[in-house]
Amino acid sequence: MGYKMDIKELKKIFIEKNLSTLNELSSFSKVHVSILSDILNGKRQPTSITIDKLILALELSPEQSAKIFFSHI
Repeated sequence: MGYKMDIKELKKIFIEKNLSTLNELSSFSKVHVSILSDILNGKRQPTSITIDKLILALELSPEQSAKIFFSHI
């Protein structure tokens, strides 16, 4: 069984955390803004390192992390 990322849920949390720009998220997560843009636009899947950085920066719970990054296809 494959997995996909829930981009809508990630964008929702991005807004809930009052991050208004990708530059802000990039600053918090230490993920380059172009990589974040590609991820949020569905052009790229995040690496495990990027997932870890986003989980920490957005303070995601294990449940939120699973829902966002490991949704079943």
